Amino acid sequence: MPALVQICIVIATLALIVMAVMVMIVLLRLGNELARLTQSIQIAIIQIEHLTQETRDTLSAVRDLVTPAKGVWQRIQRLGDRAVDLSTAVLDEIEVPVVTGIALARGVKAGTAQLLETLIRRIARRSSSQNGDQSHE
Repeated sequence: MPALVQICIVIATLALIVMAVMVMIVLLRLGNELARLTQSIQIAIIQIEHLTQETRDTLSAVRDLVTPAKGVWQRIQRLGDRAVDLSTAVLDEIEVPVVTGIALARGVKAGTAQLLETLIRRIARRSSSQNGDQSHE
């Protein structure tokens, strides 16, 4: 065989060996990186499980608080309704007598004012008629 063909076969063989070594190195690095990635994923999964458990515990505590809070809220609501009913009943009972009393007071005031005005006019007429009347003496 000619020497040139033998040199080409040697170069091709060396190139193939170099490529095989490079592929092995890349595969080793890829394996290492995959191992790190797997380890990171496992740590993340553990943290997520821990967070999930804490969330469940928190939700359980919130549920335990919501039930009594609902009861307290319902009691407050009932008390508010009762207070409104009581104030409505009191106002319904007091409103008519108070309005009647106010109307009566206004009527007495107006009547008294009218009576005093009439009396003052009569007194003024008497005194003016007596002052100017000579025959009265």
